[in-house]
Amino acid sequence: DTPYISILLYPGATTMSVSTESGRDSLIGYVKFLNASDGSKGRALVPLATEGETHLVAPHIASNGYWTTDVAVMNSGDGDTNVRFLAYNGAGSLISSVEYLLKAKQNFVSEASDIFPDIPTGGIASMKIISLNGQPICGLMLYGTANGLQLAGMPLYPAVASTIYLPHIACFGKWNTGIGVMNAGFMEEEVSFYLMNGNGEALSTRTYHMNPNQRLSITLTNLFNYDVFQNARYVKIESSGGQPLSGIYLLATSDGFRLTGDAMGF
Repeated sequence: DTPYISILLYPGATTMSVSTESGRDSLIGYVKFLNASDGSKGRALVPLATEGETHLVAPHIASNGYWTTDVAVMNSGDGDTNVRFLAYNGAGSLISSVEYLLKAKQNFVSEASDIFPDIPTGGIASMKIISLNGQPICGLMLYGTANGLQLAGMPLYPAVASTIYLPHIACFGKWNTGIGVMNAGFMEEEVSFYLMNGNGEALSTRTYHMNPNQRLSITLTNLFNYDVFQNARYVKIESSGGQPLSGIYLLATSDGFRLTGDAMGF
């Protein structure tokens, strides 16, 4: 817990780095965010970044009367950088662009809807975040409900793969799975969604034409035929022309208490 790490009690401390004295690459870790609201089951575990990138993608932003999305971005480099935040609507159109100066090791934390004061709440579907001066940046997102009962978190990554995976689905009883997938490339693309069984066989397939920077947000039960879920194990998502994809998934219960999620693997 941060109260037991004396350096984090220093007034104004907002970020932390950890390294071995030997210099060997032997560390791995995570940060846990806890929602202390009464009745909340929210626990967000986010892996600690081990190296920075210059381009990050937030493929799904949920910001309306029920959901909120918080974004944290850190300049992990040794020099200052201007960081550009690009906001897109669901169809992939650029709707706003702002820049913030981040000094070395400085972080920027904000609710997504507050980053772009000219955009109405709920208008942002996805974001790209670019370090304009070549300094590495890292970041994370936190999804939560306005009542404070549900919480999920995940790291921000660049979009580098044309095939991404949702390794586990939960679509029975009180559980459901939602996804947010973005065509993060610069060309239109046919994106196919495959519901797979344990033998690697496709049980159901859906294909969508997606514009550059367009995002699809949907639950798996609305995406595929419900009667095939009994044997379903995971989802494969593939762009036909090689454009990079970025995606997240959220597993939630219908009682409004439990939520977890992560970035899709590749």
